[in-house]
Amino acid sequence: MPGLAWLVGAFVSGCAIGGAYFIALWMTVRALPTTKHPGWLMLGSFVLRFVFAGVTLLFVVQAGGWAAIVAALAGFVLARGFIVRRLLSPDQAPAASTR
Repeated sequence: MPGLAWLVGAFVSGCAIGGAYFIALWMTVRALPTTKHPGWLMLGSFVLRFVFAGVTLLFVVQAGGWAAIVAALAGFVLARGFIVRRLLSPDQAPAASTR
């Protein structure tokens, strides 16, 4: 079981990896209307983002076990929520679920 410092490091690394992943996705989507080949742009962006996130998360969690994986993925998901709230204007925000 990794120590608390390792788990905090995995969480912060997950936040940074998630931030980079979702900012790159946002930049790709914004570039789609002006590109000549949007399919190739999406495919290339997906492959680069997937490889980047997979390899860096693998390095972060390889010595930490399941607890480090959970911490890193929690950071990754938290980064998504933060970026969505940061980049969307209030009128673009998704409506709250009524279930």
